[in-house]
Amino acid sequence: MKIIKILFVNILITIGLIYTIDLFIYNQSVKERIRDHYVYHINKFQYFTTPNFLDLEHFFTGTDNVYRGRTPDGLEYHNAKPITIFGCSFSHGQHLNKDQTLSYKLAHILKRPVYNRSIMGGGLQEMYEQSKSHYFYKDVPPSDTVIYLFLNDHYRRMLLYAIDILALNFKRIYYLKNDQLIERNQEIPILNLIKSSYLIKRINTLYYKNILNNPKNADKLTDLAVAFFTNTKKELEQHWHNKVKFYVIFYDRNTLYENILKKKLEQNNIEAISISELTNENLYSEVYTVSENNHPSEATWDLLTPKIIERLNLEKNI
Repeated sequence: MKIIKILFVNILITIGLIYTIDLFIYNQSVKERIRDHYVYHINKFQYFTTPNFLDLEHFFTGTDNVYRGRTPDGLEYHNAKPITIFGCSFSHGQHLNKDQTLSYKLAHILKRPVYNRSIMGGGLQEMYEQSKSHYFYKDVPPSDTVIYLFLNDHYRRMLLYAIDILALNFKRIYYLKNDQLIERNQEIPILNLIKSSYLIKRINTLYYKNILNNPKNADKLTDLAVAFFTNTKKELEQHWHNKVKFYVIFYDRNTLYENILKKKLEQNNIEAISISELTNENLYSEVYTVSENNHPSEATWDLLTPKIIERLNLEKNI
């Protein structure tokens, strides 16, 4: 009995040391990001033990930061129909000034307001979460055109639980049941803390990469992705009381299961186009990237924005 108690105490001490180190790594990473992005900082333990930080009110409101997207562009064209953009840091414009982004250039070429609700480190869940939140509709007026910039990594993000060691946004994970998106139960703080540890995240990342690269999973992965798009479109149309032209742009030249996903999207009245339809340029070359993470440079949007307008036949405000 005494040996069991000693063993139990040693296990608790070991777990405590592991998570002390893990919390230290996490908080140091967040401090670096705060200097870059001016985001509100709470430590990891607070994040997973404070219920309020899981609320949509806290998730999608605040200043011009990673949770809220960019402040709108082209508001001077208030008499024109707005455009809304969803996606991750690529379409958000990480590392770029406001006037260098896709949303800014779209707004001032088309002379229409553009609401860039892309969230850094985000993806399909964040788009869907926003479409269900009344906070989103306080900020974004009815749009007739919605654009989503899709990267291969968004597949992986659909599956990853909780929070990445270098990401600040909470991941709500969904699965499909009878064609409905069902949220997985993530209400147990200690499990969230465990699953968000550096070691577990690295193991999960390798595990999910294997899932993604297995063609046997193509139908399940693309069905889940399509569900996010169709449910978001449905929410937007119900709240805005108008039809929405929904476009998905595959940014990666070789998008995983692209043909399968394209076909399924088009069956649901969502048009999908490939970057190869717009340009033969290598968008991951030095000219078109601004960071070690290959984020688009201003040259990228100077090249692509007019081509996107032409290809999608976006209406200019004359």
